[in-house]
Amino acid sequence: MKFDRKYPNAQHGQAFLFEPGIIIYFDTIRKCEFCKKDTHFVEVSFECRMCSEECNEKMWKEYYETCRKSIK
Repeated sequence: MKFDRKYPNAQHGQAFLFEPGIIIYFDTIRKCEFCKKDTHFVEVSFECRMCSEECNEKMWKEYYETCRKSIK
């Protein structure tokens, strides 16, 4: 679900806890790091723009896969 839809009344600097992370709403709009769509939200762990739960999940999967490969 898109964070703009999930948190329609978010205000600048407001943080939201969700599995598996934390996002913060900003007044400025930038491109999602994963899908490149506009978003107000920043994912704290990756310190990048993130527009939805789906993009966040994909980013975490990519991260875990990269970690797994580097351990081998």
